[in-house]
Amino acid sequence: MAEWPFEDAENVAAFTTRQVVRGREPILAVFHEAEDGAWQFISAAGASMADLMIVSLREVFDIDPSIGELADLPPGWQASRRAASEPWQWQETE
Repeated sequence: MAEWPFEDAENVAAFTTRQVVRGREPILAVFHEAEDGAWQFISAAGASMADLMIVSLREVFDIDPSIGELADLPPGWQASRRAASEPWQWQETE
C-alpha cells in the first residue's frame, strides 16, 4: 500500500464514476472544488448522473495511485491528461 500523500483523511468522500471504480476507464480529469474542497475523478466518458458514485478518497487512490501527484492541487483547480501514461496538466478552474 502506497504512502498516503493527501492532507485530507483517507475516508473523505470523493465523486467518481462506475467506469473508474470498475477499472474500465482511467482517470483523466480531476477537480478540486473551491466551494467545499470536494474531489471529483472523471474518465474520458465524463460523468453522467446515472454513473456517479461517492467513494472514499482512499478507494480512488488505490485504483490509481498517480492521483497522489495531485495531493497539492489547490481548491479551485483542476488537472487533466490525455491518457493514463501522460503527465498531469494543472490549471485554475474558471
